[in-house]
Amino acid sequence: MHIPPAENSLDRRYMLELANETIKRALEIYQPAEIMLCFNGGKDCTVLLDLLAKLSTPSLQAVYVKRADTFEELGNFVENCAERYQLQIKSYESALKVAIKQALGEHPHNDEDFPLLEWSYHDIWNYIRDQKLGYCCLYDQGYTNLNPSLLYYDKEHGKQIYRAAYELQNIRDENGQA
Repeated sequence: MHIPPAENSLDRRYMLELANETIKRALEIYQPAEIMLCFNGGKDCTVLLDLLAKLSTPSLQAVYVKRADTFEELGNFVENCAERYQLQIKSYESALKVAIKQALGEHPHNDEDFPLLEWSYHDIWNYIRDQKLGYCCLYDQGYTNLNPSLLYYDKEHGKQIYRAAYELQNIRDENGQA
C-alpha cells in the first residue's frame, strides 16, 4: 500500500498542528519530568523528540532499548541526540518487550499518545528535511529496517549500493512487505 505524503504545505501544517495538540494535551496532564519517550534513534522518534523538545522544557526522559546487534552509527546518533536535546536516557539491554515492561514498571504514568499516528513515511522525511534535523547516517546508506528494498546496481561505480531511505516510493517496502 502506498501512503501518499501530505500534498502541500497546508496539509503539512495541519498535520503538524494535530501532532502538537496531542503533545500539548499530554503536557497539560503531566509535567515534562513525568513524560518518557521511547527513543531508538529512528526517524519517527527523532521527529517526535524534536516536536516534544520544541513544546517542552529541557531534560526530557527517554527509554533506549539497545540490542546486542545495534549498529555503532545508531548508538552514536542516540548519544548525539541525548546531548543536543539534553535527553536523560535510561538504557536497557534486553528484548524490546522485556525492556518496555521493565520501563513501564519503573515509570508510574504509562499513557500512550501517538502524535505522529497519521503521518506517512514521506511526511516524516519531509519534516526531517524541512527542519534540517539530524538523523542516523544509516538512512543515507539505504537502511530503512535493514531491508534490502533500496538496494540497486550502480552502473557508474560497478557495484550494488543502497539508495537514501527518503527515496523509498512504496511504504510497504520499508518493512519488507513487498
